[in-house]
Amino acid sequence: MNADTNRKLDMLKRINRFIVEHPITPAIPRLAAAHTEVTTVINALEAAAQTQTSGSGESEGGVDVRLTISAELREYLKNVNRTARILEKDHPGISPTFRLPKSGSYPALMATARAIISTAAPLHASFVDAGLPPTFLAEIQTMLTAFDCATTKKHDGGIARVRGTATLKAMAILGMEAATELDACVRNHFRGNAEMLAAWVHARRVERAPRRSGEAVSSERAEAISTAAEEGQSDDRPQRLESESAIEPQRALPNWTGSREYGDRAERLNPRPSIHLSNEANIRDHEN
Repeated sequence: MNADTNRKLDMLKRINRFIVEHPITPAIPRLAAAHTEVTTVINALEAAAQTQTSGSGESEGGVDVRLTISAELREYLKNVNRTARILEKDHPGISPTFRLPKSGSYPALMATARAIISTAAPLHASFVDAGLPPTFLAEIQTMLTAFDCATTKKHDGGIARVRGTATLKAMAILGMEAATELDACVRNHFRGNAEMLAAWVHARRVERAPRRSGEAVSSERAEAISTAAEEGQSDDRPQRLESESAIEPQRALPNWTGSREYGDRAERLNPRPSIHLSNEANIRDHEN
């Protein structure tokens, strides 16, 4: 059962307790029917939660058993494989059948174990003469059977868990619908009793999920925007200020273009090469 369904179940238990402790007379037919529906949903939710939990545990148990048996079976088959290699001289071609799969796939390991049982059965005496126990084939078969049982347990547990989860969702919807109808009837009956209405509102309330830190910040910002909108203000000004503050201010450079100071400064930074003067003098001398 997730947290949301658990909070709804708590609410249903509170309103059920309210109706039991404050019987309404004269009886209201729709209120009585809704109260009966609430009671039924509470029992169904608790039963579905138990089914979900037990199914999850059964499935996880099957997974653990499969892991343990597969490791034991692989180690056992290594001994059989080692024995088959030394029997290759007497029975050529049997070694490939006894090779273990390189992958950790369960189906591949189970298929290899069954193939080994089938191949080793006619050579049972040879394997026993090499030191394996007379029951080695029966022991392999026992591990295969245990693995199949664990697989069935895993699947059955998974189906039960999914069934319980689906029931929880369906019953939670029915419970909320019954609570809504019950709410209208109770408010009508206690419309002039402020104390009873306050108690009912408390019982009828579905608690909210605890907010994370990021969600709290987002909520506070949303509230600030809403407040600003109500006051006729805009929230773009803080953003604009933030974006402006993120830009490093740049110092404006003076515009020297077109001024006499600019020309003098350019002359100092890039003096005219003296070779130009010498070339002009040579040209004048040549013309003369």
